[in-house]
Amino acid sequence: MSINGSTPPLLGFAMWSGFRAGFVATTYGLASWILAVAAALAFERPATTMVQTIGRLPAPLGATIGFVVTIVVAQALFSAAGYVAIRPIVGLSGEAL
Repeated sequence: MSINGSTPPLLGFAMWSGFRAGFVATTYGLASWILAVAAALAFERPATTMVQTIGRLPAPLGATIGFVVTIVVAQALFSAAGYVAIRPIVGLSGEAL
């Protein structure tokens, strides 16, 4: 097989690997945001109480800050877990998370 004959199969393999890695990483990213919002809704009351107690803030401000902090913490945990779990799959094609 010449160089010209080997180019289309190599190009096809590179395209498939990139598509697979991108699909896996994007799907995990979307799922992690959905789960982070679900966690923020589930832990809204305890987070609001903790923020109000620590910061002595009014209820609406404490609820907003508690919700945002919960999303940030949940997303950070999912990101760390994704780096460990998804990196081997995505790394096969040279892509990074």
